[in-house]
Amino acid sequence: MVLKESILDIQMNGLDREQIEAIVNTEQEALFHFALFLARDYNAAEDMAQETFLIACRKLAQEKPEGNTGKWLRGIARNVYLKTKSKRNTFMLHENLLEMADNFWRDKTGEGNASSPYAVALTGCLESLGDNDRKMIELRYGLNPGREALAQTLDISVPALESRLKRAKKQLKECIERKTGKTI
Repeated sequence: MVLKESILDIQMNGLDREQIEAIVNTEQEALFHFALFLARDYNAAEDMAQETFLIACRKLAQEKPEGNTGKWLRGIARNVYLKTKSKRNTFMLHENLLEMADNFWRDKTGEGNASSPYAVALTGCLESLGDNDRKMIELRYGLNPGREALAQTLDISVPALESRLKRAKKQLKECIERKTGKTI
């Protein structure tokens, strides 16, 4: 998911591009997947994530979120989902199901809990990857420089990067499933 430049160009009340980029880079992938989980449609999920970040930027200009930023963004995304669905008068998840979705998401990702079975398994599984694959994964999900920049950093083509990422993610998934005994 690539955020529209309008989100990254917002500068309000002491928030600068770097602060906004830091939040977006850290949270955009997880937020998009949560939006996709709710909307069950790729385009709708992209729109929800964009709208969520726009609202979040406006709110950040007034006050900082307390606690977990991911949870705060998911709360905004839930409201965007509810507003979008009510405008279209289409099937909408009940509020209790939305809460269950948030809890499921937090439990599955181990968000905010470094000792969750998934976080512990991921740490061990990262250690089992080769040095090059581990570096690639850490750069991709730590710094999120974009495919072209990452491929250039690793001195490989974009298709080769995508192939290596796919293979490494598959290895991590299988390793985590073995370690936790649960399918993800």
